[in-house]
Amino acid sequence: PRRLYWSHCFRNALIPVLTAIGTSFGYLLTGSFVVETAYLVPGIGKTAIEAITQRDTPMILASTFVTGLLFIIVNLAVDIVIPIIDPRVRESQVWSRLSRCARDIRYSWPQLPPSLRCWFG
Repeated sequence: PRRLYWSHCFRNALIPVLTAIGTSFGYLLTGSFVVETAYLVPGIGKTAIEAITQRDTPMILASTFVTGLLFIIVNLAVDIVIPIIDPRVRESQVWSRLSRCARDIRYSWPQLPPSLRCWFG
């Protein structure tokens, strides 16, 4: 029964959950700015808001960079984990896209400028 649950139920049910987690993480990050400021909890959100009010440009850039980097890392992790859980996604997305790209390059070879032919040849 465990193998049946894992192969048929759990894997198929986990894909939308992981996608929702990756999408919701951005809302959690921006919500942390409001919560940390309202309840005076120390964190990146409160630090970013204080930097904005004090016009501290390097700190604003750093907090924006860290927040964006966290969002990218979480979404990259979700995009890596989903094909591992469900091989149908791996076969349908990655390999079909790569083969389509290779086919397009092969058929458009005469139209490519000479500077690009060395990269795709």
